[in-house]
Amino acid sequence: MRPYLLLLLSFTCFSGLRAQTIEPGYLVLSSGDTLRGELENDFWENPPSAVRFRSAPTAELTLYSALQLRGLGLTSGRRLRLETLPLDRSATTDVNSLPDNSRSHQKPEQVLADVLVDGPATLLGVTLGSVHHFFVRREAHPYFEMTERNYVKLHKGAQVIADANNYKD
Repeated sequence: MRPYLLLLLSFTCFSGLRAQTIEPGYLVLSSGDTLRGELENDFWENPPSAVRFRSAPTAELTLYSALQLRGLGLTSGRRLRLETLPLDRSATTDVNSLPDNSRSHQKPEQVLADVLVDGPATLLGVTLGSVHHFFVRREAHPYFEMTERNYVKLHKGAQVIADANNYKD
């Protein structure tokens, strides 16, 4: 029993650690300059607030805040772009913190968003916590947010979890 407990404790302690991954890519600075070199790929789930970059393998890593960038690209294929998006940070699927209505509370926010499709209908993605937000923009139209969202409602005298996502809009 003791070896299993020790093994479980080891996995728990080291699960948050991961190796530093540096890969070729580029940064586009807010000035429009493009820097080619290597980026620290943090496998971001939430939008990164900063990115570490170096121009050569022997150079020191330099930290760039998201607001200093227009975007970035990794050779693995991931592209992020700084955009002002109508984010609803209140959208949740966590049963312990569900609101009692399906109202959206969008606020414009600048974030580095994943570029999923670039073209006449651009599709961006942002994950906040465990909630996925998608943004579609067509020419001459603002971004439209589609997000996972649950809420609690009364149905026949009982509280039930209702789905309020707007993917079908």
